[in-house]
Formats: sequence, C-alpha cells, structure tokens
Amino acid sequence: MAKVTCGMPDGTVKERAERSCEKFSYAPYGFNVAPLAGVLGFDGQPRDGVTGCYLLGAGYRVYNPALMRFNSADSWSPFGKGGWHTYAYVSCDPVNFFDPTGHMRRVKPLKLDVKRANRQGQLNASSSITSPVSPLKVKRLRDRDMKDLSPAAEHNYNIFVDAIEKEGLSFTEAAKKMGDPNLKITNKKLGIWQVRLDGGQRMTFRVGEGEVEISQVGGHT
Repeated sequence: MAKVTCGMPDGTVKERAERSCEKFSYAPYGFNVAPLAGVLGFDGQPRDGVTGCYLLGAGYRVYNPALMRFNSADSWSPFGKGGWHTYAYVSCDPVNFFDPTGHMRRVKPLKLDVKRANRQGQLNASSSITSPVSPLKVKRLRDRDMKDLSPAAEHNYNIFVDAIEKEGLSFTEAAKKMGDPNLKITNKKLGIWQVRLDGGQRMTFRVGEGEVEISQVGGHT
C-alpha cells in the first residue's frame, strides 16, 4: 500500500511504498496504461481507479486522458474564462498548461534542472538550468475574478505573465510583447499601472519591490 504520492510538474508521479519508489511517465494528455497504487496521477490530480479518468475541481468535471478531453461541457465556456471549446483540455496544449479546477488552464510551474553541484552548492560548468529565474514574482488574481475575460484578453494576460515568470522580462517589456497595450501609470505614488488586454478590457497592477501584483481585470477604465 502506498504511503506517499507526489505529483511532479512535468507530468510524472512517484509512488513511495514502504522502502520502494516507483516512477510513472505519461503521454502529453495524461494517458498511462500502468495501474497506480495511490490516488494521485497525472499532474498530481486524483484519478479514479476504475475508469482511469481524473476528477478535476474536487469532482466538478471528469477528464478522460484516453479521449484527451472532458466528458462534460464547461459552464465557463464558450464566452468566459473556460475558452471557446467547451470540452477541450487546457486549450489543447497539455505540455505548457494544466487544469486543476476543471474550468481553466494554468501555466505549469517552471522546472529547475540542476544536474550537478559541488560540495559548496555551486553549479559546475556541466550543470544546466532549463528555465530562467525571473527577478519578479507575479501575484495573480483568483480564478473567479477572471472568468469574464474574452479569449483574446486571456491570451494577452498569459503573454504578460509568462514573459515575466518564464522569460525574466520586466513588466514594461512584458507589456510590449502584447502588441499595442497602451501601458500607463495611474498612480505614481503607489506604483499602480494599467495596460489594455483587448478592446475595452484592461488590467490594473501594482509594481512593488520584486513583485507585480495584479489587482483587477475587466472592462474598467
């Protein structure tokens, strides 16, 4: 019987039972024919032992890795945060995103792959880091505060966040990657900025020391 089950951000899961440890690999959409001893599976999500499906969002929706889609439609689709396809899993991009809620995709955590280090903890020349570490951290909004964003606004939101977290860019450089965002400061004393996501939908954020805190998105001015 498994004592500890740990979900890994790259889609692998390690099962630790007593003194043994097993590692499982998955297809991009989470399919795996091997039985699991524990409860958690692909992306660290709970898997039903009978059907092999995943119960995302505390059982809100059933995801079928064999069909590579959900078994039921998303209540946030097609005009909300759930995306235009009501049955698609993470907008058909499981390599870069995952969905723990059954509603909307999220960017997978960065993987820091350090192959070797000397006894002082310093990286050797043969060591490698697969993703840059951003000097800024992004404090995101809750899922329910973003469900009314249009698909285009959601796309630009992800561009902005990924540019900071994955590429290590400043918030001004991240805004430029969105095209013509009309970036402007609205409160210089508090460090509050605003950027256009799509049409009349905008994003307001505060720039602090080492952090970009997103406070609001939507049709505000």
